[in-house]
Amino acid sequence: MTTFPERMSRVIAAFRGVQGHAFNEAVASCRIDQTRCTAAEVLDDIRILAQEAAASQLGTVRLFGDISGEFDLGAAALGDVQNESLRFVFTKVPNPSWWYFLTIEGLATALAEPTLGTDAAFATRPRVIWMAATFDEFATRSLYFKGWGGVRVPGPSRAPMGQPRKLVRDLAPFKVPVDLSPWVLEDRPANASPVFDAWRAPAYRHLIFALPAEVTQQIGGAYEVALRGSRSVAARVDDPLPACSAEAFDLLTDAIRWIYLDPREAETKFTLLNYQLSLDWQVESRWPTHLFTILKRSLASAKDAFTFHLQDQSKELLKTLGDLRKALQDDVSKAQQSTRDVLTGLWRDFAIAGVVLALRTPSVVMPAEVLRVVTLATAALLTISLAVTLGGNARFNWLAARGRQVWRTKLYAFLTTNDWNQLVANPIRSSQIVYRVVMGVVAVVYLAIISYLVFVATHPVTPPPDPLNM
Repeated sequence: MTTFPERMSRVIAAFRGVQGHAFNEAVASCRIDQTRCTAAEVLDDIRILAQEAAASQLGTVRLFGDISGEFDLGAAALGDVQNESLRFVFTKVPNPSWWYFLTIEGLATALAEPTLGTDAAFATRPRVIWMAATFDEFATRSLYFKGWGGVRVPGPSRAPMGQPRKLVRDLAPFKVPVDLSPWVLEDRPANASPVFDAWRAPAYRHLIFALPAEVTQQIGGAYEVALRGSRSVAARVDDPLPACSAEAFDLLTDAIRWIYLDPREAETKFTLLNYQLSLDWQVESRWPTHLFTILKRSLASAKDAFTFHLQDQSKELLKTLGDLRKALQDDVSKAQQSTRDVLTGLWRDFAIAGVVLALRTPSVVMPAEVLRVVTLATAALLTISLAVTLGGNARFNWLAARGRQVWRTKLYAFLTTNDWNQLVANPIRSSQIVYRVVMGVVAVVYLAIISYLVFVATHPVTPPPDPLNM
């Protein structure tokens, strides 16, 4: 069964075989001007293409003659079209998330448009690109290159990358890309193909201007880049740009991904690589020809420098974690001290209650009313002591917990929830569990003593009769 792209390729080949024709394929259309139709099979194919394009919602197929104007494809015969200069037009269905090309030439022409580098809508919108060709599929950060008939909906948006124009001083039109997403490879093809090569060429032209510190256009139209570091160097841009080998493009992609993949570290990495490139650059060398002779070495040095940079950050991190550990030890120690104070207070108050009960022995001569007041006063004292201990410790624990919450959001936001629980929440929780268990037992003992004192005070014991008076 003949597919739509196969039939369209057959028609395009027939029309492009006419001497003097003009072919052009873009995102919105594919057209061939100044051509002729001399075979009934070609006209039949055009008629079927018009039907298939409408049924598949691909677009509209139209045929025009310089004299007759637009032909009715349903009724036109070979004799009606063969004696005129023709214009074949395939108007594509507009869809910002889905592009399709009938020829690799059309893809290359569309991607080579210099304004795409400065078109934020193109750069940031994910889109599927169908190709009427056989190739190993691949994807960039925002473009998904698929075979004909695949899905029309792109994958989910990927995390944003660093913005070159925030780091590169752009004094040249259409050179520094506004976003790198269309030009940074994400899923590599198993094998190279003409489709991949058609994408790689414009990607290379955009990526090489995301590395220098400055891009300028000189009087006369020549371009120049500048590298900033311990010494600043300027280099003339090759015109035309030299071809880029697969190995060189992979190295360039690795450098771009290392710098821009994490926007938070992009500026630091960009500065470090510029510093190394400026040290390794040879005067009078051209960009990017000389770049690929030093980029591997400079990138390795920049990565080493970034490692040392992270180590300095790690020192600050260790100091911060050390402060956290000290504060945590203080809180745990206070919880342990609270537990010991509760136990100490229990024995002290128990001794007071014991003295009061000793005063009620028959050997002690004291008015009954005085004993009752002393006993009730002791019960009140124990109640106040218990309430102050419970309230004071609860207030301290609440203030400490609120303080730790402030630490969590203001000072230690870099810790994950799991790390915070392991370092802070779990040790504090363990010490508080011990305190609560001890406090529960102590509170029960206090209540028992207080209840007994109240009972004794409100139920005086009648002394036994004196046997001498019996």
